[in-house]
Amino acid sequence: MIVAVVVPSSSTTELVTAYCQAGTTASGEQTHVGIVATREPIPFGTRITLKPAAFGRHTYVVEDRMASTDAASIDVFEPSCRRAIDFGIRSERVTGVSLRP
Repeated sequence: MIVAVVVPSSSTTELVTAYCQAGTTASGEQTHVGIVATREPIPFGTRITLKPAAFGRHTYVVEDRMASTDAASIDVFEPSCRRAIDFGIRSERVTGVSLRP
């Protein structure tokens, strides 16, 4: 599956997973709650909204990349590996909110 560019006001349904591997993201930031990994071409700094909320949050910032072989399109960082595993794979509505200036 190829992910289309998420731009402000666009909305699509994507497969979402979670990961717990701490470290430096592809954008150079340290992993932290509130970031997601995506396949390109969604630019770093793009704010996206997931509905229903993943882990009690609705808005995330794209700061990492995921392998092109993954079935999902978005990977939410969750520091608890147990919670990331329990999250599984879900179909969620994704809306682009804003791009970093």
